[in-house]
Amino acid sequence: MDQMEDVEFVEYLKLQDNLDMCSKTELLEALRDWGAPVSARQLTTYVTEGLVPKSARVGSRSGVYPKIICELLYWIEQSRRRGLSIEAIKQLVPSWRFLRAGLRDKEIDLGKFQELAEQTITHEEAGYALPMLFISCLPCPIHDDAGNERLAETKFVLKDGTRRLHEADRPMSIGFSMIDPKEPSRCSATRITIPLHNESSSSSTISLAIDRSRPGAASPGPNAEDSRDVRSRVIATTGRN
Repeated sequence: MDQMEDVEFVEYLKLQDNLDMCSKTELLEALRDWGAPVSARQLTTYVTEGLVPKSARVGSRSGVYPKIICELLYWIEQSRRRGLSIEAIKQLVPSWRFLRAGLRDKEIDLGKFQELAEQTITHEEAGYALPMLFISCLPCPIHDDAGNERLAETKFVLKDGTRRLHEADRPMSIGFSMIDPKEPSRCSATRITIPLHNESSSSSTISLAIDRSRPGAASPGPNAEDSRDVRSRVIATTGRN
């Protein structure tokens, strides 16, 4: 493993804030259990494309990955199922890492998030996928009690420097706007609201009951209890609904 690969491996290890490792077999088994199976060949492709770091020898164990790679691969597979290209996902990986680091540190700086997105996202496809990435990186407040507590403790630093918590009486909403600098009149915008613990009972929430034991049902994922090339600017703003 060269120095660059070693640094990347360590960076992922820092994201999880512990030294938990998993072998290739354990990694693929976890993804299968979460309903997002990845073959050994797919894993090799993702490593070759630079989406996933290479495994390493740690102590007496060889060929291991930081355990957080299970969650990275789950997000990659879900993104592929939504039709995202490898190139688009590759451009989104730095944003995924930024958000995971923010959750670890209990502070997500939206100004820095915008700067990173501007530096790393050049594909329109990746820009449109940014809001879904943001939501998918956050713990599910309905099914993940520990994650819900962590989310409640996480401060969001707005672009004006204001720090905000995600609270029941003031839920965080975050806006996304994509502008083509060659045609400024072309602007696509959307806004997401981070769900609350009791979101499923809200009168404005569409709730679906899906039997996960049935074929084609949604997979539980890692956070559940049972668990065209255009240079664009991606701008994140925040406010209330």
